[in-house]
Amino acid sequence: MHHFANELLSTIPLRFVAAMKPRTKAVWQILACVAVPAAVLLLPLLIGIWLPDVFIDRTYVLAEAASSDGTQFRVEQFWNHTDFYTTNLQVIYPEGAVTTHPLDFDDDKSWSVPLVIDEKRRTVTIGIGENWFVEKAWDNRTPSYTEPYRKPR
Repeated sequence: MHHFANELLSTIPLRFVAAMKPRTKAVWQILACVAVPAAVLLLPLLIGIWLPDVFIDRTYVLAEAASSDGTQFRVEQFWNHTDFYTTNLQVIYPEGAVTTHPLDFDDDKSWSVPLVIDEKRRTVTIGIGENWFVEKAWDNRTPSYTEPYRKPR
């Protein structure tokens, strides 16, 4: 990495580098070694992409919960290699059957989402995006897409 920092410093006009004190030059080298990789990793987050996901196929569990009857709910997200992320609700029934409901096909990167179970209505509500929600009846075992709705603030 030290070699990279020296190359980066070599792009600065020579009179400025020559005038730098050794301590100042070392600070610039450290900044180059830290700031450049950090920028490469973090700048894609401005458009909702976590750069390692583009190269590593991984499914992230954003939320998990279970109802009193043993039905489990899991919100999963993965990079779809086309346009951003796919977010799904996976419902695992007590007898082992699994249904996957798509929530968003072009979602931004999320690290977690709210997941609320309503036992009386037998629904689960998932927060996706900023102030957007999807409500699913968990008795529906047919995979289906439900249009998200906005909750008033």
